[in-house]
Amino acid sequence: MADTHKKKFNFKLFFRSTLLFVLIGVVGVALITAAKNGWDFISKPQFEDDDDVVQYESLDPVDKKSGKLTMLLAGTDAGGSRTDTIMVAVYHLDEGRVDILSIPRDTRVLINGKYRKINSANVYGGTDLLIQTIRDTFGIGINYYAVITNTGFVEVIDALGGVDFDVPHDMDYDDPVQDLHIHLKKGMQHLDGKQAEGVVRWRKNNTGSSGGDVPRVKTQQAFIKALVEQKLTLSNIGKIDEIYKVLSEHLNTNVTIKDVLGLVPNLKELDTNNVNMYLLPGDGKTISGASFFLYEQEEAQRIIREDMGLTNAVVKPCNTGK
Repeated sequence: MADTHKKKFNFKLFFRSTLLFVLIGVVGVALITAAKNGWDFISKPQFEDDDDVVQYESLDPVDKKSGKLTMLLAGTDAGGSRTDTIMVAVYHLDEGRVDILSIPRDTRVLINGKYRKINSANVYGGTDLLIQTIRDTFGIGINYYAVITNTGFVEVIDALGGVDFDVPHDMDYDDPVQDLHIHLKKGMQHLDGKQAEGVVRWRKNNTGSSGGDVPRVKTQQAFIKALVEQKLTLSNIGKIDEIYKVLSEHLNTNVTIKDVLGLVPNLKELDTNNVNMYLLPGDGKTISGASFFLYEQEEAQRIIREDMGLTNAVVKPCNTGK
């Protein structure tokens, strides 16, 4: 006799919740791997975690009793070494709220005994060192990570059918070394993957105008918002296989299907209106001929503690090169 008391698996809720968690990721693609595994789970009640998942020593263990989960979201450059996009997401389990802090790639931090740009941590010690650097500098422990290459980003945006986005200003830049060519006019337009890559990577024009880390970070944040709002639909179910194929080659993450399924009860209230974006406060400065972003310690600590709810975080003073 069938068990009439058994609850039906709410796949619609599972998919929407997982996809939102996905789209908030590394400019929209970090956790779709979990969504793919979730699709298989419907016909496969038994599952095992991926044996290839790397759990770095620098990661903090998950403590759901704290009511929070943290995740490093990063995107690498064309060479796959430096992380040009660095974000830390805090998911408040009981509030359905996600806070995302963008860290400019030129942020001056201590790495292996020397002050360097934070995007070079991945060069000297991979994701493990980047996670450790964020904890040591900003007092933020990381539970999960998701790092995607720029190629993966381009292919996923194409698989999702592109994104409508209001480009904030004319973008005209060429970098033959990285095969990066950005030529976009200001205004609302439909972007394919390559154009979207240009938007989120743009720092300056060929003339040198309107450049810098902060404008780029603000554009990245606006792009994430647009992506989440447009692509959080069940119509994207049919694209999961294609997206999964791309990410299996271009995504590095420790998120497993077990992790996502364990969060389903907490994801009911997760909504795009509960996604808050923050930018590490500070300003640029040239030190010994190199451009750095110097963060403001007190305001950074206030944002992390009060706005993002990580009340025990202690931000170290920023070295200004004096």
